[in-house]
Amino acid sequence: MAMHYIEPRLNYDSNVFLITGDENILVDAGTGFDVGYNIASIREIVGGEGIQRAILTHCHIDHVGGIPAIVREFGCPCYCGPADALAMRTGDQDAIVSRLYGTEFPATVVHDLADGEVIDIGAHRLRILHTPGHTAGGICIYDEVTGNLISGDTVFAPGIGRTDLPGGSFDRIRSSIARISKLNITGLYPGHGDISRDNGADYMRMALRTVGI
Repeated sequence: MAMHYIEPRLNYDSNVFLITGDENILVDAGTGFDVGYNIASIREIVGGEGIQRAILTHCHIDHVGGIPAIVREFGCPCYCGPADALAMRTGDQDAIVSRLYGTEFPATVVHDLADGEVIDIGAHRLRILHTPGHTAGGICIYDEVTGNLISGDTVFAPGIGRTDLPGGSFDRIRSSIARISKLNITGLYPGHGDISRDNGADYMRMALRTVGI
């Protein structure tokens, strides 16, 4: 029962995380350009158990492009915040920013995650927090047991997500950062770059300063 970090081999892919427990949950899926590596990494961690669900922190192609292949491979449902789930269900290429990567994302079945919803997998209690700003429907995932925060592209170690793409808003990301800064954060697991297993609170304080709080 643990948090596993699948480090990307392509510098434009997102980080991918696998949380194991009574259920195995994948968070984010990369662009899809290296999805075979991600699938092999998942198999190496969970063996024949597979994954029971996939959660996407937001709808940008560098986080979601691999999800169709992963859903086919493991037969698992996929979830995201409502606004971004809608973009993926309708194949909204502008919201998904797929053309920035020279590709298109097919309309895909994605289920909505409610704000405050808790997914209890035994050793981990994962609370879904709606954190718009980088996109219209981005989420963070807070483990109430360990204090770890999977922050997507809302907060990095260090930094904050850009807000100049479709659906982005500085005011909304500022409010989202203020919200999650109130959590008792131990580790920070962002969508790109370095992770921090112990100093997540320090990076949250940096993010607050960045947005002027």
